[in-house]
Amino acid sequence: MPLNTPNLLTLFRMALIPVVVTLYFMPVAGVYVTAVFLLAGLT
Repeated sequence: MPLNTPNLLTLFRMALIPVVVTLYFMPVAGVYVTAVFLLAGLT
């Protein structure tokens, strides 16, 4: 798989999935999980 821009963005979004799930289950992470989700959505 060549590492062009669309593929890199997809890999970046896939790498953010565990981050979002981990932050979701933390007690005070509402703002952080929202920020990470928006970052992934903007790409």
